[in-house]
Amino acid sequence: MLACAAVALLPAGPAAARQRRVAPAARIHAHPAKRTHRHGRARRRRARPVLPQNRARARARKAAAIRRYRRHRGRTAPARPRGKAAIFNSLNAVGIPQTDGSPSDSTGAIGPAQYVEFTNGRISVYDRSTMAQLSTAVQDVFMGVSGDSTGDPQIQWDPVSSRWYYLGYDDSGSTPYHLAFGWSKTSSPTDLTSAGWCTFTLSTGTLFPDFPKLGHDNTHLIFGVNSFDLSDPNQEVFATSQIFALPKPANGDTTCPASAPTATSFGSAASPLQTSNSHDAFTPVPANTTDSSSVGYVVSADDPNALMAWHIGGTPTVPTLTADGDMSVAAFSIPAPATQPGTTNLLDTLNGQLLNAVARSDPGASGKEAVWTQHAIDGPGGRSVVRWYEVIPADLNVRQQGTISDPSSFVFNGAISPAGNGQDAVIEYSASGPSLKPSIRASAHRAAGTLGSTGFPITIVTSAFSFDDFTCIGQFQPCRWGDYSGASPDPLNSDVVWGTNQYSGGQVSGGDAWATRNFAVQVQPGGPTAAVSASPGTVNTGQTVNFDGSTSADTEAQIVDYRWDLDGNGTFETDTGSTRTVSRSYATAGTVNPRLRVTDANGDHNDSATTVTVNALPPPPPPQPSAACLAARAKRDQLAKTVKALKKRLAKAKKASAKRRYRKTLARRKAQLKQAQKAATQLCP
Repeated sequence: MLACAAVALLPAGPAAARQRRVAPAARIHAHPAKRTHRHGRARRRRARPVLPQNRARARARKAAAIRRYRRHRGRTAPARPRGKAAIFNSLNAVGIPQTDGSPSDSTGAIGPAQYVEFTNGRISVYDRSTMAQLSTAVQDVFMGVSGDSTGDPQIQWDPVSSRWYYLGYDDSGSTPYHLAFGWSKTSSPTDLTSAGWCTFTLSTGTLFPDFPKLGHDNTHLIFGVNSFDLSDPNQEVFATSQIFALPKPANGDTTCPASAPTATSFGSAASPLQTSNSHDAFTPVPANTTDSSSVGYVVSADDPNALMAWHIGGTPTVPTLTADGDMSVAAFSIPAPATQPGTTNLLDTLNGQLLNAVARSDPGASGKEAVWTQHAIDGPGGRSVVRWYEVIPADLNVRQQGTISDPSSFVFNGAISPAGNGQDAVIEYSASGPSLKPSIRASAHRAAGTLGSTGFPITIVTSAFSFDDFTCIGQFQPCRWGDYSGASPDPLNSDVVWGTNQYSGGQVSGGDAWATRNFAVQVQPGGPTAAVSASPGTVNTGQTVNFDGSTSADTEAQIVDYRWDLDGNGTFETDTGSTRTVSRSYATAGTVNPRLRVTDANGDHNDSATTVTVNALPPPPPPQPSAACLAARAKRDQLAKTVKALKKRLAKAKKASAKRRYRKTLARRKAQLKQAQKAATQLCP
C-alpha cells in the first residue's frame, strides 16, 4: 500500500491514505512523420494472365511446392514450448472482494488441507478440495494490532515445521514502526484468533519497513524490507534494505512465547545493505523454502543485468548473513504502466524489483536447492513483460531464464513457483492492454522442454470492467494494481501449483473495485516423447551399432526431424530428417551415451539417451609358420639337442683320444647349429 516512484528500483515510502503514491513516470510519445503518397495519373496497364499449356502438370507442380512449403514451415516455425497449463479439478474460485483500501496486495499459500488467502484488509481460509470458505478475519484484528495500520501481507506454509507463517508491516503513523508477524500453533490455520495463532511485532525504530517479504529455512524465519526514513513529513528517503533473521518455534510446540523471538538485523542506514556490484540492495526477497533446507536464500534484482544472492546460516539464535554474489542475467529496465481499453487510466507495473521467490530442490540440477523468482520489466514495443528465473545460488548459476510476453498487451504482477517435483513450474500473472481488460493468466514450464520455455497461457479470469478506483485519480495515477501475487507448490500433487491474483471485480460507489481469484494450475505434458534403442548394446571396436527411434511418439503433431548425438558429446551432429534409424561404429573402447532429439511439426523437441558399451578387440593370433620355417626350426632344435649331448659326453670322457674326438665333433655341430639358428630366424619372422 505504499507508492513506487518512477526511479530505478527505488519506491517512495508510505502515504497517509492507505495507498502508495506513485509519481507519474516520464512518458515519451512518438509521432510518426506524415507520408504523402503521390499517385501517377497514367493508367497502369493490366498484365494478361499466362495460361500453361499442360495444366495438369502445373497443378501437380503447385501441389508439390505446397507440400515442400508445409514441410519447411513445420521445421522452421517458432518453437511452441513444451508444457501446458490447465485448471486442476475445476479449482478456480472468487476470493476476497474489496471492502476498503487499495491495492489488494493479494497473496496466498496452499497446505495439506487448506488454502489461505491474505489481502490488505482481510485473511480467509478455504477448504482446499472445494474452495469453500472456512473462516475469515479482518487483517488488523488477526495480527493483533489496531488503527487500520497493517499492510503488504505475506502468508506461507512450511512443511518442515507443519505451520503457517505470516508477515506484514504495522504503520501506526509515528515511530517506532513495526513489522507484524506470527505463526499458527498447529498445522490448521482455521482458527484465526489467539487460540489458533501466535502474533508478535518487531520494532524497526525510525525506519519504515516497506514491501516486507517473508521466507524461511529449517531453523530461521527470514524477513526482507525496504527501509525508509520518514522523519521529514514532506520527504520520503530510502535509507537501506534490511534482512532480518530470527529463530523458528520448536516443532510441535503449540504454545506462544511470552515475548517475540529476538531478531538479528543485517543492513542499516549507517551501513546500507549492498550487492556484490557495490550497489544499494533493493527489495531483498527471502525464498519460501518448500522442502527441507538448512540454508535460507535471499535474492534481489541488481539493476541493470544481475541478480544478487545471500544466504542465512549460523545457529537459530546467532544467525549469519553471507553474500553469495551476483549472477549475470539479460539486461532489464523499469517497465511502463499498463494500458486498459476505453479509459486513460494506467495500471501500475511496479519498478522491476523481484516480487516473489520459492526454493525447492531440483532433480534436474543434481538435487541442488533452486530458487525460482520473477519480475516485470520493460519489453518489446514499450510493453511490460514478466521475466522469470531459476537460479542455483550455491553455484551462482542462472540455470534458466524465460520471458512471458504478449504481442499486444502488457504482462505484469506475476508470481512463480516450482511444482512439487522441483522441475516443472507455473507462472501466473496479470495482463492488460488497449483491447484487453485486466485479466489473470497462467503459463507452465515443463522440465522435459527447453530451458526457459513456457507453454501457451490459459486465462483464469477476465475483468468485466476496466479498473477505476480512487487510486487512479490525479496524483495517484497510475492505478494501483497490487505489489505482488501468490504462487506455491501443492504438497499433495507433484504437478500442481496454486495461486492468487486480482482483477477488476465489479462496480462500487466511486469506481470499480478489485476482487481476487484463487486457483490451482496443473502442469500437463505436451510435444513429442523421444525413445531410442541401440542394437547390439555391447560391441567390440569397429563393430556396427544400429540405433532406432521408431518408438518415439507425439499425440499432437507429426515428428518431422530426428537428430543424433552419436558420440555423446552434447552436440547433435547427425541429422537424418524424417528417417528414424542410423548406424555407427566406434574405434575406441569405453562407454558411450548416444542421444536422440526428435522435433515435431510444431517445433517442440524432446531428447532420449541410451548406453553403448564398446570393448577392445583381443590381439590377433600370430600367423601360422611355413613348412620351410617348421623344417628349419626342427633342424635347429635337433642340433641343439646334439650339442647338449656332446657336451655331456665330453665332460665324462676319460681318455685323451675320446676327448679329442668329442671336441672335434662338438665344434662341427656348433657351427651347424649356428647356421640352423640363422636359417630359422630368416624363415620364421
